[in-house]
Amino acid sequence: MAINSSALVAEKFTVLGNPSAIVPVIVGNSGDARRITNAMITGGAIVNLVEAPAVAKNQSRWRLQVMADHNHEDILSFVNTAVASRSLM
Repeated sequence: MAINSSALVAEKFTVLGNPSAIVPVIVGNSGDARRITNAMITGGAIVNLVEAPAVAKNQSRWRLQVMADHNHEDILSFVNTAVASRSLM
């Protein structure tokens, strides 16, 4: 599970909390967060977007869930999709 956090951090994503199966990743204001989330879904990733008022304004985030059957390649594929999605912003 830690590889998910470390791989995202290496790509300059802001990951909150300690390594666990739930990985919160800050994606910014609601407009940007919706755009990057749409790109992620189009790219085949499954992400849960959490927006205000559930979190602070401009602190929209993904709530990622790492499962036991995710392997190294799954996680790196997800990170690559996140990087590509962010570049569309």
